[in-house]
Amino acid sequence: MYSRPRRYPHTVSSAPSYSVGMTAAWINSSNDYFPNDQKSDPFAMTMHFITDPEGSNDFRNLTTPLVKWCDPSFQLFNIAERSRASECFNSIEKPDAVAPLCVLLLLDEKLDSELISELQDYLSKPPWQHHHTSDMLHQFTTCHPNEQHFYSSALDTPLWAVRQVHCGRRFVRFMIYSSANTFLEMINFYTLILNKDPTFKRDNNFCIFTVHTKSGCDIQFAVKKTPERFNPRPLNSAFLQFKVRNIDKLMDNLPNACSPISSHRLQTTDPDGNVTLLLVTKNESIPILTPRRTSIDVLQSLLSPTKSKSKRFVSNKKKLESIEDTDL
Repeated sequence: MYSRPRRYPHTVSSAPSYSVGMTAAWINSSNDYFPNDQKSDPFAMTMHFITDPEGSNDFRNLTTPLVKWCDPSFQLFNIAERSRASECFNSIEKPDAVAPLCVLLLLDEKLDSELISELQDYLSKPPWQHHHTSDMLHQFTTCHPNEQHFYSSALDTPLWAVRQVHCGRRFVRFMIYSSANTFLEMINFYTLILNKDPTFKRDNNFCIFTVHTKSGCDIQFAVKKTPERFNPRPLNSAFLQFKVRNIDKLMDNLPNACSPISSHRLQTTDPDGNVTLLLVTKNESIPILTPRRTSIDVLQSLLSPTKSKSKRFVSNKKKLESIEDTDL
C-alpha cells in the first residue's frame, strides 16, 4: 500500500524560500560536447513540465531546490505554460494507479551527505507528500531497511526521490514505470528512440540506459516494471523529450502515430500511452529552444489519455516544415 497525494490545484502554490550551497554539476556544459557525439550531449534527453497559465514561476520555485545543484538554468528540466487551463486529467488517484514518470537524484553518500540531508528534508515538507517506498526487490512497500522514498507535489506530476550511492558518480535518473505486460515492448521502444541498447538489465524487470557521461553528473534513463497490481497512468503535464536523427527511418519502426507540433518537433506515444516528444536534429547541433505556448497547445490538442491513436506516419518533410516553429 502507498499513500496517494491529494488533488492540489494545477497551479501549485509557491514553495518556501530555500537554497542549496553547491556548484552546478554542469555550467556552460552545453558548449562542451561534440555535435556528432550524442552521448556527450547533456540535453539529449530532457523533461518538460507544462503548467496552467501563470503557474510556471510557482512550479520553478517548487523544483529549484531539487535541481539547483545540477541544472540551475533549467535546460535539463524545462518548464512552460499552456495558454489556457487544462481540462484533461487522468484517473491516477485510483488505488491501483501510479504516476509513470520519476526523477531520481542519486548522490555520493560521503561527498554529498549534507546535500542529501537537505533535499530529503525538503521533500518531507508540504506541499510534498510521500507517495510510496520502493525496496531493493522493486516492490512498493511502507518500510524497508534499504528503502527509497518517492514524493509527489500534486496529481498528474512526476514522482521525485533522493538517495545516496556508495561509490561512483552522481546520477540524475529519469525513470518510467512500465505496465507488467508491456515491459519488453517499452524497452524495445526506448532502444529505438535512444538508438542504443540498455547499459544494465536486472531480473527482467529493470533496465538502465546511459544517456550522458561527460559532465560532473551522469544522465540516465531507466524502465522499471511495476508489480501486477499497479497500473501506470500517463501524465498530461510532464513529458520526456529525446533528440533524434534519421526521423523517417525511426517513424517506420515506431508502434504508434507521430504527429508534428512544430517544424522540429513531433509527438508519439510509447506502448503504455505515455506522450514522448521527439526533437529532430541534423548533423550539427541546434540551439537550445525557448518554450512557446502555441506548440504546447498543439500538443495538448493531440493528447489522447485513454486510448492511443492508430498508427499513422508523417513522413512528408514539407508537411513538417509548414507548421510554425514555435518550439516547445
